[in-house]
Amino acid sequence: MGKEFIAGVSFADNAAQVAVLKLHRGNITVVHLEEYKSGSKDDLWFLESFRRKESKIFKKLSKVSVALDGSMLLQHSFPMDSTLSEDDRREHILWEMSNFLPGKSPGEHALDARVLREGSTEGVTEMFVASASRPYILRIAEELEDHNYELQIVDTIYFAGQYSLAVNYPELQKNIALASVGEQRVDAGILEEGNLVSFRSFTGASPVERAEQLVHFMREEEVNSAQIFGSGCSFGFIKTLQGNGNVEVTKMNPFRRVQMSSDLVDSGMARGQEHRFASCVGIALRKE
Repeated sequence: MGKEFIAGVSFADNAAQVAVLKLHRGNITVVHLEEYKSGSKDDLWFLESFRRKESKIFKKLSKVSVALDGSMLLQHSFPMDSTLSEDDRREHILWEMSNFLPGKSPGEHALDARVLREGSTEGVTEMFVASASRPYILRIAEELEDHNYELQIVDTIYFAGQYSLAVNYPELQKNIALASVGEQRVDAGILEEGNLVSFRSFTGASPVERAEQLVHFMREEEVNSAQIFGSGCSFGFIKTLQGNGNVEVTKMNPFRRVQMSSDLVDSGMARGQEHRFASCVGIALRKE
């Protein structure tokens, strides 16, 4: 099999990150990284590098996966009767989400439903659902198609980061908090043996306030270890986690077990900033 090049792009706040991976003879190598700011009011601004193709690597690409900013999604958790059939469960999810999407038909939103805790209390299952605009996803696909790319996968920056964690830290078995930290928002979940069992979003006025909210969430869940990623992993945010919550904090390195090309290593592009690329690498690595 010949070489194949695929890409992942993630975006949050005003910044987008891109990772291009080379697949060859069963090996995966990151061959290109970049980060850029929004330069227009265009709501597909994060695809700018794929439009311009300034780097030759973009002319070799075939597939692109996208990790969406959590602020663009409706994310909701709720209890559900665990005895429901699959059809009744689907109807319940649609009804639950319709309360937050008045006037919207089910076809207008793509829903991703996940079980958090099965049977957390007798006869009750805790569910988590993320909802994204289907027309918006179709616009992303059409824009990429116009530039000869195929849209492969769309997910959230949080779940792209979770996949990056699973690939790069397979030895993690203890319960931990995983947090996507942006400039204005934190999406955080509790993982038990790699599986999401609880989820919260925080939008406090300052990084310190958001860190304090994360500490409170972790105390509720009796967890004292956190993996964090994203552009908002500032010194103040980390200091608050460590000081107020006595939390063991690790900035995720998405290249811990994923090889980077020698040219990319020599460039120092990601040195000290590896955590900013966790979602774009994670979404690029996803196969389904």
